[in-house]
Amino acid sequence: EEERLRLEQEAEEEQLRLEREAEEERLRLEREVQEAEQEILKPEEAVTQESAPVEISDGGVDPAEQGADQEDRFYNNKAFEKPDVDPSDPQQQDAAVKIQTKYRQHHAKQVVADKRQEVAVVKIQAGYRGWQDRKRVQGIKAEAE
Repeated sequence: EEERLRLEQEAEEEQLRLEREAEEERLRLEREVQEAEQEILKPEEAVTQESAPVEISDGGVDPAEQGADQEDRFYNNKAFEKPDVDPSDPQQQDAAVKIQTKYRQHHAKQVVADKRQEVAVVKIQAGYRGWQDRKRVQGIKAEAE
């Protein structure tokens, strides 16, 4: 009887959760439609806003100038130039080997730590489940007596 009541309550809670999600989705879609309608109905305002002079923000930075600087950083990036690294240089090869070795060592330590943590978690779970089962068996024995 208790199991049936619990299942009914869970079903009601699930139904309420689904209804809330559906309502949230409906409201989100409504907002999207309203925003799309505003964009479609007022194209001439968008044109006038683009041609209007831009005010400098509180920080004193002109947004157009800032955008131009960001584009310059992209196009003037040194990554597009010929690299100044010589792969045949033994000193650079040694440096690369050292970097790779340290990274592989670091990664291996992380993997070992993750495995140790996983083993510890499994042991804790096994101990807890064993305790739960022993407690359950004691309860069954007590009821039988």
